[in-house]
Amino acid sequence: MSDASSTSFQTTTTSPDVTNLGGCISIDASAKLPLKLTPDSYRTWRAQLISFAFGYDLLEYIDGTLSCPSPTRATKFGTSSSTPSTPNPACLRRMRQDRLLFHSIIASTSEKVASLLG
Repeated sequence: MSDASSTSFQTTTTSPDVTNLGGCISIDASAKLPLKLTPDSYRTWRAQLISFAFGYDLLEYIDGTLSCPSPTRATKFGTSSSTPSTPNPACLRRMRQDRLLFHSIIASTSEKVASLLG
């Protein structure tokens, strides 16, 4: 007998080499970006990185078109003339995703190239 108010469950299958961390995507660079950046492989490595970033909808983090939200947001309490602010979770999420991508880029470079990244 079926229940008219049945519950539907939605599952999301993700690759074991890509992890969703509170809205951020963490990448196992050795699996998703197997070609290491060396002094001789830039063009191929760049094509790999751009294709990867486009596929995961992260290209705007790499090409600079995504601006960071304000680090704080106004909080309205009563009728005070000064508006207190609280940390903006969207800014924190943006910075976390940026650092996770930077980590993946470093992990996809040779030791010689990685030593030049700061």
